[in-house]
Amino acid sequence: MTFDNVSAWTTGGSSFAQSFAVTGPNPIFLMIVQTNTGEDTRVQTPTYNGVAVTEVGRLANTPDNQQAYIAYLLMAPATGTNTIAVTYSPALSVYGNIVVVSYRGASQVNQPDSYGQFNQNSGPIAVTATTTVVNSNCWLVGFATDGITGAGAGTTHRGGAGTTYAGDSNGTVPTGSQSLQWSTTGITANAAIVIAIKGISSGGLFALI
Repeated sequence: MTFDNVSAWTTGGSSFAQSFAVTGPNPIFLMIVQTNTGEDTRVQTPTYNGVAVTEVGRLANTPDNQQAYIAYLLMAPATGTNTIAVTYSPALSVYGNIVVVSYRGASQVNQPDSYGQFNQNSGPIAVTATTTVVNSNCWLVGFATDGITGAGAGTTHRGGAGTTYAGDSNGTVPTGSQSLQWSTTGITANAAIVIAIKGISSGGLFALI
């Protein structure tokens, strides 16, 4: 599996539409929608090229009761440049951040392998999101929010908007408990989601499972 593309935007109002390019072969598309005031129920199912993405997980509120945090995934997205669309109903009262990342060489069945969430109100400066990886040949892809200053141990920063950032393991990880980590400015109300994505092995076996 290899990194493909990333884009990020800060948005508001009742709708959002931007172009995003995906290349193959065997692409996969992940995105995060973060709203500033915990308004996750306002986020209608986003689409890419008119196809609805699948919700993976959400943190309805981080401990500061301001951030709603929803992760989505789309297998076999259309390649080329297509439109990401998100509707907020009712319109956002403040703003939202959207971060989108794509990868090539991902298994097109039984995704994700696993995912985990992190939420803290006080504690260490490092933000660490952990999941239990089931299959070999997986990458970790994650999103973190609030006061993030950069990628921590085992994490490659990919991009971000506002207070929301994307990162990954930049390679396969072993099975079992695995994490992505971010450093912060010292703000201790943080949230993160980590998603294990299965890649296709050189022999293609993982595409058939």
